[in-house]
Amino acid sequence: MTVAVIVDFKTKSKPIAGIRTVIVDNTTDNRGFAAGVNIGIKKALAMGAKKVLLVNPDLKIGDKRNIREIGYIGDIGGPVLWFRRNGKDVFDFGGKVNWFLGRTYHVEAGSSNQESGEIEYVSGACMVVDRKVFEKIGFFDERFFMYFEDVDFCLRAKQAGFKVAVNPKIIVEHQIEEHRHFDNPLKKKYLLDSNRKFVEKWISPMFIPLTAIYLAWLSRK
Repeated sequence: MTVAVIVDFKTKSKPIAGIRTVIVDNTTDNRGFAAGVNIGIKKALAMGAKKVLLVNPDLKIGDKRNIREIGYIGDIGGPVLWFRRNGKDVFDFGGKVNWFLGRTYHVEAGSSNQESGEIEYVSGACMVVDRKVFEKIGFFDERFFMYFEDVDFCLRAKQAGFKVAVNPKIIVEHQIEEHRHFDNPLKKKYLLDSNRKFVEKWISPMFIPLTAIYLAWLSRK
């Protein structure tokens, strides 16, 4: 059984048709994504979930068969995320880490006709996680209030021997025009704070001076 977990505000989200759904309301006490989703994951596991689907409220999942297909691709699986940027189609095939700068980037293409498969991380916006992953490595690191929590979780899973992959056959619509982290001062703060925490946790000490230069430049953007 797959149980979906949605973290939302003002309980605007509705259950996904045909899928048992846990909705975590972050309106009154905004715990951040990691803490909010951990609440939902624990409830899902208590309900007997074999797999947990983490899904943002601005995603259009479509057929519930898509969810099963996503979950078959790896211990942590994700779909190709499709959205519009500057009027053009963008297809997101998961993410990788620049281990010199401590930055992350998404593998993007202008069409869905791309090979995919194992990747360093899949977006927490839509992620199917096998129960055994939580049982072995635990939950999302709540020190990341927003951003990088999905990267950290996938890297920990890979470190423990689990497979992280994107299914190129499943495309899910991300209903946003484009990502605008730096247009919002609060989001920019969260992004920089989480990036620094990620660097401290994962990047080799020999590259810390280089990451410091990069983060200083990023903060001035």
